[in-house]
Amino acid sequence: MHREGPKAEGLTDFERALLRMVDELLYDVMVGGATWRALRFEYGDRQMMEAVFTVSQYQLGSMALNSIGLQLDPGLSSAATGRCKNSRARCM
Repeated sequence: MHREGPKAEGLTDFERALLRMVDELLYDVMVGGATWRALRFEYGDRQMMEAVFTVSQYQLGSMALNSIGLQLDPGLSSAATGRCKNSRARCM
């Protein structure tokens, strides 16, 4: 999958909803009602909680690693691992 997010071609409605959930957690710090309802077509309560916790855990880990200044392995760049959204972050 490329970096187009929920607008990428070839995704199912459910896959689009999952990507919207990730974006909403990252930028709005919560999952919006429309996205939540779309995910409920496929996910039960436990799966919904697991999805939210999984995304949140990755975000927490990213914030911690960026804050302590962990460097990428030699030969890797931020382009290879994803873009750096925060200009203050220590992305290479």
